[in-house]
Amino acid sequence: MTMINLHNGRLTADFLTTGDLYELSADSIMINQLNGNPLDGSLNQIWLRLYTTDGIKSTPLIGSNSASYLTVTDNALLWDGSFQQVNYQVRFVLGKENCWFWQVFLQGNGETADLICGQDLGNAAKGAVQSNEAYVSQYIDHKVVDTAQGPLLVSRQNQPQDG
Repeated sequence: MTMINLHNGRLTADFLTTGDLYELSADSIMINQLNGNPLDGSLNQIWLRLYTTDGIKSTPLIGSNSASYLTVTDNALLWDGSFQQVNYQVRFVLGKENCWFWQVFLQGNGETADLICGQDLGNAAKGAVQSNEAYVSQYIDHKVVDTAQGPLLVSRQNQPQDG
């Protein structure tokens, strides 16, 4: 299977040619929980929601389930498209310190919009993640923290306690 590979330090991001995330890993730790595939795409997604007088309209921005056009550069993936007269670009790039960034740029005519980002979390050795997803995922805690830049979702893997 042909992959798009980005690598920086300990972090590796493998994408399918459809733009769906296949695997995100750091050393031997698999960060996502399920590998994307050409038929279903990926559990990872960014949704654009527009608030209109007719209600909320939404669309996926990345991967095979979107209407976006994918461009691959040496150090980033770019998805471009338009939805309800709002132009968008999504940029995925690996940071310098074993981190990754999803950047979304919107251009419209004063529409009210927001974004929803979903990422499945494995956060364990690849063998553990792929052999028992339910066991691994029960030890991940999530907390929303208010910051000066807006809300931040923080996820942490807890180790199971013996006894």
